[in-house]
Amino acid sequence: QLFMVFLVSLSYLVCWSPAGDDLMIQDACNVIPTMGDIAAWLSDPSILGMLIWTGLITTAFTIYMETLALKTLSAAETTLIFSTEPLFGAAFAAVVANECLSEGGYIGSALIIGGCVISGIDWSQHFGRHGDIQD
Repeated sequence: QLFMVFLVSLSYLVCWSPAGDDLMIQDACNVIPTMGDIAAWLSDPSILGMLIWTGLITTAFTIYMETLALKTLSAAETTLIFSTEPLFGAAFAAVVANECLSEGGYIGSALIIGGCVISGIDWSQHFGRHGDIQD
């Protein structure tokens, strides 16, 4: 999981991050940092501190703690948490950044909540062993 985070972050750095003030974002993919650029970045204490913070604390440590916490939950509880993660992200963005959901966001939220409700229903109470409806 950490390796995939690294690969996605590296591809963002190379292809989509602005390379300089005079370059457009789409031109950044044509500018690959040289080893000298990378050495200069790594020798800057503030950049090195940001790399350590985002790499070790906000990524590796949180994934490790999440793994420890999820060991105590059942599969159904874990699925519920991961299924509703986009809802918590949207709610956080609405509160902190004053973001608004589009119609598609509301539809997706309703589908996620509906799926969680349906998956939580004990269907054996409503249907018999072979799918017969119980009275």
